[in-house]
Amino acid sequence: MNKRAPAARLGPWDFGFAAALLLVALALGGGSGWFAVGPMLAELLGLALLFYLLTRRDSDRLLRGQRPEFALLIAVFALPLLQLVPLPPSLWHGLPGRDATVAIAELTGTEGSWRPVSTDPQATWSAVLALIPAAALFFAGTLASARERRLLLTIVVVVAIVSGAIALFQWVGSLGGFFPEVDKGYQLGLFANRNHEANLLLVALALLAGLGAERRGRAAIPLILLAAAFLLSALLLTQSRTAFVLLFLGAVGVAAFVPGPRHWPPFVRWAVALAPLALLAFMLSPASPVARLAGRFATSEELRPQIWATAAHAAATYAPFGSGIGTFNLVYEQSEGLGALTRGWIPHAHNEYLELVLETGLIGAGLIAAFFFLFFRRMARLHNIPGARLERAAGLAALLMLLHSAVDYPLRNVGLLSLFGLLLGCLMMPVARPRRRRAAPAGDPSLAQKASFAVAGLAIALLVLSDGMTMTAMEQGKYGAALQIDGSSSIANGYAAEAAFDSGRYALAEARARRALGAALAYPRALRVFGFSRELQNDSAGAATAMTLAARLGWRDVPTQSWLMLYALRERRWDAAALHGDAVARQGFGDTVFRPLDALLDDEAGRAELRRRLADAPPWREEFLRHLATLPADRLDAADAIAASAATPDRPLAADEIQPLLDRLMKEERFDAARRLWRASLGERAGLQAGFVYDGSFTGRGAGPHDYVPPFEWRLTPGQRSEAWLSPAPSGDGRALRIVSSGYSGERLASQTLLLPPGPYRLSVSALADMAGAADATEWKLTCRPSGQVLGAYSAPARLRTWTRSTLAFRVPAGCPAQQLELFSKPTIDGQSISWFDGIQVLPIADGEGDRT
Repeated sequence: MNKRAPAARLGPWDFGFAAALLLVALALGGGSGWFAVGPMLAELLGLALLFYLLTRRDSDRLLRGQRPEFALLIAVFALPLLQLVPLPPSLWHGLPGRDATVAIAELTGTEGSWRPVSTDPQATWSAVLALIPAAALFFAGTLASARERRLLLTIVVVVAIVSGAIALFQWVGSLGGFFPEVDKGYQLGLFANRNHEANLLLVALALLAGLGAERRGRAAIPLILLAAAFLLSALLLTQSRTAFVLLFLGAVGVAAFVPGPRHWPPFVRWAVALAPLALLAFMLSPASPVARLAGRFATSEELRPQIWATAAHAAATYAPFGSGIGTFNLVYEQSEGLGALTRGWIPHAHNEYLELVLETGLIGAGLIAAFFFLFFRRMARLHNIPGARLERAAGLAALLMLLHSAVDYPLRNVGLLSLFGLLLGCLMMPVARPRRRRAAPAGDPSLAQKASFAVAGLAIALLVLSDGMTMTAMEQGKYGAALQIDGSSSIANGYAAEAAFDSGRYALAEARARRALGAALAYPRALRVFGFSRELQNDSAGAATAMTLAARLGWRDVPTQSWLMLYALRERRWDAAALHGDAVARQGFGDTVFRPLDALLDDEAGRAELRRRLADAPPWREEFLRHLATLPADRLDAADAIAASAATPDRPLAADEIQPLLDRLMKEERFDAARRLWRASLGERAGLQAGFVYDGSFTGRGAGPHDYVPPFEWRLTPGQRSEAWLSPAPSGDGRALRIVSSGYSGERLASQTLLLPPGPYRLSVSALADMAGAADATEWKLTCRPSGQVLGAYSAPARLRTWTRSTLAFRVPAGCPAQQLELFSKPTIDGQSISWFDGIQVLPIADGEGDRT
């Protein structure tokens, strides 16, 4: 059986640095995007800790028995650094996926410059710097003694409890989120992403199991169980589906891989055994947060498969060398199809391994495979080391993070990446092996070695400060200050170019846009500002070329797509105008493009293009149809034709889509156009039309008053003292209209608009009374629209609990283009009454045929 090697230790100073780094990384590194202060502090502390660890007398212990692991770590740092090495034009021009960037370089006159593999060197540098805290904590975990590891992992549990407590206060409304820009109403704790908060809590639960297994007495057991219950509750508050699934996998892993001590009392085993049942009972409570979580499992609005498909296409485009670490966002947008465009920003692939392959190519895929081989080999060795319960718990926690990374991106967060480094360091327990001769003791590093480490550390610290302070200035909108800190920053130059353009300094805007493109060619913001500036300097051809190239970088830059839409409208290229307008509207900016796109209504080719777009049921179709309802009266005919033809047999118009335009057409007394539009929404329900009344048997949509599309379908309008609802018929055959009347007069309970040509007709109604006197509690009435002329009215006779069929003959005169069939309540002396109606029909009859029967 393997045994532990002689124990190492960090010492008070190194341990203090490691603890401080861990606290800063977890407490301040949970942000996303430009929340740069926390990561910057973590990187600086990580540099200091690395310097102390690498200049220790026993730093050679880092390599004992684990050279493959450290070779892999060196490769992880070396790969992005190699992606930053400038290449001659003859090489980088031929790299896969660089067609658009080569064309942009030719436009800006920089095609002869040397450029690296990374499409965004600044993002790649930031990714390299973010590895520093994780590497420092990896070394610290490797050198730490068992007691120091226990303390470091206890810090993780304590921070998780604090974060969970913050999430609890956010849930009850006593505390707002620290990142309101990305809050969205979830309980985030110290993080900007609820999945990252859930990941920390999940790791803490696994570590808590290991800490509990390490205890020698029973005194700490109640405290550990209480902490576990709190962390579990906080985990459920995050509403993370993946973390919820991993929770059960982690429980199995703890039971199999981190067995508790034999002296644990029976009640602890019972508590662990009954915990899933208690959790299930909690889930079944409708008031619990798990009810919302269960609803998220049931939803079909899952974007991950679509994101993975796009990311896989991008990975194939940039294979075998990749696009550069940290460049996912720019590269993803270039590969994103119009149909995959969503309103939300896609910062990562939601699959760490797919994203790494996209960014690093085949070399990255090889490093991932090597990592998993070494990781599981180390886990297998730990299984054979007695007493390594805490280290096994750390390995299990790291495994849970790796599993979560298959559907999310926790390792793109500085805090969680640093935690992951510590967990891997805790796995690096050197296994003692017999040696033929004792190795010579290591001495202190020489002064020259320390000086070289110090110089390198200071240089890297300057890079960290430059990167962090630049991003902090960008957060505050101080683009000039950001450029003073780092004049080569592509992001700072891009935003500064946009600010200069907005202030009318077009030459300066172009110059800064050129500098931004010099740092990162595939930067849509800078290229768009460059195009705008060329246009205002009377270079229309250069502007059109720049904007066309900007569009090749993706659909997501709204100003670019809007410019191209207007440009296409001026040239009467309706297909291009609709295409770029579609891209803008899909991102939630339909109000900026619908007015310009109204020009397509004036041309048959334009109308055909609109019909084709709408027939694909884009996410903005409802918004556009609502916009059509606001058009001037002289465009309503074209609007109605467009809306009605937008429906297809498999994609009929929805009620919410057509209701505003339908109401507008009725208000304008365009009854035939309104009915044509309404029929486009029926689809398979068109068969419910019997005679001139739609769904007279009440078998159509739902049971509520808002389940129909008035006015050509039933409008059920319960009054103050009466109710109108669809319920199962008393006979048990289908549904019927149920009226509960309290004897209050004049309340309209149901209505439907009819379009009857002039002539005689008969209204037929089946009625049933649940209570005596119900027959006289309601009245059916037919009137002309818009004159209000009464064509006929009667109270349908009803027998107690027996269906009775009755009819009313009436005539539609000329000049009565539409008619209203309505059911009103009448005053009664019997108080509340209940009546039912079914089988309502209006059919033409011969002149002089019948009266009410």
